[in-house]
Amino acid sequence: MRFDGYNKKDEIPEPVEFNEKEEGRINEMRELIEKTVLNKEETTALYKQWLQNYIEGRNIPEDNDSVSGDGQDS
Repeated sequence: MRFDGYNKKDEIPEPVEFNEKEEGRINEMRELIEKTVLNKEETTALYKQWLQNYIEGRNIPEDNDSVSGDGQDS
């Protein structure tokens, strides 16, 4: 994981760097998060629904229970 572009900037508080162990853990978590998000999308098709509404110019409700993030599966 590289942040060379960021790290080369003049006025950064401190460079972003990870050791090999940290990078491994980040990659494990990334895989878990991606799998979880893709699984949720496969079962709910929320993004597909949102995209269709957007294309058709429909208003998308701000407080939709299915995307409230309450941690409960639909």
